[in-house]
Amino acid sequence: RGGYVSYLSEKSSTNYYLYSSEFDNAVHTKTNTVIVGEDTEVAPNGKLDADSLMPLTQSPSERFTQQNISLSTGQHTFSVYVKPKGERYIRLIYAKNSSPYTVYGQASYDLQEGTVFNTVAGEGRSEYFGYGWYRIPLTGTSPSAGQPFKISLGDEATESGSIEDGILIWGGQVEATSAATSLIETTSSSELRSADRFRFDDPETD
Repeated sequence: RGGYVSYLSEKSSTNYYLYSSEFDNAVHTKTNTVIVGEDTEVAPNGKLDADSLMPLTQSPSERFTQQNISLSTGQHTFSVYVKPKGERYIRLIYAKNSSPYTVYGQASYDLQEGTVFNTVAGEGRSEYFGYGWYRIPLTGTSPSAGQPFKISLGDEATESGSIEDGILIWGGQVEATSAATSLIETTSSSELRSADRFRFDDPETD
């Protein structure tokens, strides 16, 4: 009584990242990596929805999963929830995948310290969600449509790589925004979340 009430609202957004929490699906193209034990680890939603992404080689520059998404030009934010499973470093990459190869966003993340480093393009951020989980967004601007969004194990500059070490992943998202919004789950198609709307009724006028 006599206090203040606040509400957090979000604008409309669309997640273009298909099968956002099913990294074993074929839409996620893997190079020298494999999903082991899908849906056997507890994700940030409290359910057994997290997947283990494990390497098949020790070369840190060629161990990744990616999804090719055709988007309009402009600013986009790629985000995913991650937790170390032996691997301390990962990279997010948002780039043109044909000649001339152009990087629109690339950053490395230290999952032990919760920091962003070796930013090549765009802006990387890191937010701790508890129980070892981080949400790591990467924002970049593309002048052309059709780009791969890549999650790469290890960091080329600092990590030699180990075939024993991987990460837990869950909740991938690609939006036409300057920052990540709350997760919009997808399967075989993109999903739109409408903007939040509030209605306040005055009981004295009823």
